[in-house]
Amino acid sequence: MPVIADKEFNFVANDASYSMGLDNPPFISINEVVKQKLGYNLDENLIVLDIKEQKEEKIPIEEENKIKSSFYTIVTAYNSEAAQCDSSPCITANGYNLCKYNKEDSVAVNNLSFGTKIRIPAVFGDKIFIVRDRMHSKYYNRVDIWMIDKNEAINFGYKRARVEVIN
Repeated sequence: MPVIADKEFNFVANDASYSMGLDNPPFISINEVVKQKLGYNLDENLIVLDIKEQKEEKIPIEEENKIKSSFYTIVTAYNSEAAQCDSSPCITANGYNLCKYNKEDSVAVNNLSFGTKIRIPAVFGDKIFIVRDRMHSKYYNRVDIWMIDKNEAINFGYKRARVEVIN
């Protein structure tokens, strides 16, 4: 782990604005600074432990769910039925088993990558859905929400809403 130290061995920020040259301090290791300043070698394990003990900075929820983009589209619903899907209606296009996990957080979308997280605020508020499935290619710009109950999916019907793609 290189750092910059001045002639007095005071640590200086390792900044990209420093460049190697006669007027700038050279890059030296922490171990070298301790050896020159204190007269003994620093155990490399101490550096590793020191780095591991640093607290991980958590990303606030507001930033974690920040809107990356949005678009208006048709939103429909489906459920795991061979007539609506294929011969394995519980398995999504990316291999996720809807029936096993039985959680209504999956959507079929053709124009977003698998794993993309979306929200549909006008219909579901802050609920987050994950793209795990695909639809017939003729539905390129549509979102199809998986629902457990067939009657619920039928009653949901057909809506036009803004979809938010989040981080």
